[in-house]
Amino acid sequence: MKKGVYLFLFVSLFLLGCSQSSVKLEKYDHSELEAELEEEGIRPKLPTKFPVAITEYKQRIPPHPSTIYETSFTGENRERFLLTISSAGTTYNDFEREDITINGNDGFYVESVLPGPSVHWDDGDYHYIFQYEMTETDEETKELMIKLAESFE
Repeated sequence: MKKGVYLFLFVSLFLLGCSQSSVKLEKYDHSELEAELEEEGIRPKLPTKFPVAITEYKQRIPPHPSTIYETSFTGENRERFLLTISSAGTTYNDFEREDITINGNDGFYVESVLPGPSVHWDDGDYHYIFQYEMTETDEETKELMIKLAESFE
């Protein structure tokens, strides 16, 4: 009887441990990027956490006035994330997506092998698209993407 109870407890704790995301999130200081975007006339929320240490970011600013701002982030092992912020309305064609909530705002998750999974949502005056360029996704990837999006401040 005791062996059965111990076996049950062991299996339960093991399954609980396996179900917890094992990805440690690294803090990211976005103050430099925030200042650059303010110079462009926008004050969006920006990511404060990534699953890797970010070593650099690059903005793609078009030579003409635009309502779309793109920033790519590169991790220590060349991981890439792409943030697109739009200050104008955004419409989408019909495609497969899963409805999610980011900090109380409606959004959706797109699982894509290429270029990678992304989360899309509106918050205040901005529409956000946050993408992780990776080739393999699973249920933990979706949860990770939501956690990263919820870190925006």
